[in-house]
Amino acid sequence: MISLAAASVGIDSRGDGFVLSGTVAGVPWGAEVGHVLLHGRDQAGDSVLALLPQGAAPAKSRKNLAGEPRATLTLDGVTLSGGQVRPAPAVAAEGLLALGAMIRARQMVGAMERVLEAAVTYAGERRQFGRTLGKFQAIQQMLAEAAGHLAASEAAVALAADAYGREDFAFQAAIAKSRSGEAAGKVAEICHQVHGAMGFTQELPLHFATRRLWSWRDEFGGEPYWQERIGRAVCTAGGEALWPRLVGA
Repeated sequence: MISLAAASVGIDSRGDGFVLSGTVAGVPWGAEVGHVLLHGRDQAGDSVLALLPQGAAPAKSRKNLAGEPRATLTLDGVTLSGGQVRPAPAVAAEGLLALGAMIRARQMVGAMERVLEAAVTYAGERRQFGRTLGKFQAIQQMLAEAAGHLAASEAAVALAADAYGREDFAFQAAIAKSRSGEAAGKVAEICHQVHGAMGFTQELPLHFATRRLWSWRDEFGGEPYWQERIGRAVCTAGGEALWPRLVGA
């Protein structure tokens, strides 16, 4: 299994191998996976990828809100063989952050599907005032709003996946991660409101997914980071280029 590190590091050639420098934090399962894929730049400033095997660098592990391990790797002085470092492809020339953001956005869509399904099922079973929760118009409206956020996120992630390998991939990944992050907060909020306090109990699976949504929305760039990137890209290209860029014209 391979994990992605969001931050870039220094990778300098030395003899027949390479020496790494820097620290990367928040690496998913960084102390447990077989390899961590790192992005860096060599002495010439060229973009390269390095495959770091398990145990090659000191790791300090913690757990996020969902209980998933996240490691901080200290790379200063770590050496790799020539076969473990390769020139980065064009899609990763600026790093692995956009790729990680697109993957996280896809995972968030899956988690939102899970929590919305749980909320709909619960609303159809739980009875209050002589009828199921799903019969109340307010609950129906809340679930419809959550479904709208989910649909928008699914569309954004699909466009980002289709753009993989193209010049606009980072822009599409920014939209996908930003939109999915916004949706994750709203969908989790609505579905917990439908469940009430029961949603946090061990008897119901809702919180297992929502705690991941709350954690993942901050990984590989949160909404403010990607929204700034989107704004800068749009302003640089000019207003007339916005619509063609959105629709791929």
